[in-house]
Amino acid sequence: MLNMTGGEAMIPHFTLRQNNGEYLIIRMGDEFHIIDCNEALTREKRLAILESGCTPMQMQQMGLSGTTIPKSDIQALTVTGCSFQDDVIFYLGKRKKLAFWFPKAYEQRKVDDFFRGIPRKQVKTRYRVRNG
Repeated sequence: MLNMTGGEAMIPHFTLRQNNGEYLIIRMGDEFHIIDCNEALTREKRLAILESGCTPMQMQQMGLSGTTIPKSDIQALTVTGCSFQDDVIFYLGKRKKLAFWFPKAYEQRKVDDFFRGIPRKQVKTRYRVRNG
């Protein structure tokens, strides 16, 4: 029986956006898989991934493109909030960073739990209040 309600059987995940692309991020142990939400990611593949996860090899076998980031490669993480257009930035060393944003609001607790164990880095937010 498929669990369509997003209950406990689902692997923790979020949708992220970057430029014009949409990505599904899942956490499998100490690895984060960022999967390109293109035409190769069908509804069936998405459900299969969210039910049982996937390895980089399984992603390739399904014809999916994406990135796998081991937790050990992440030096710090910035999450400016859990609302629409809040930033999620991975700092991967040697001035390399991957920046995304949330296309919708998520629960703070779920975001915190998803990224647990990763040092946080505070940054100035994009939107400054003038004469504030």
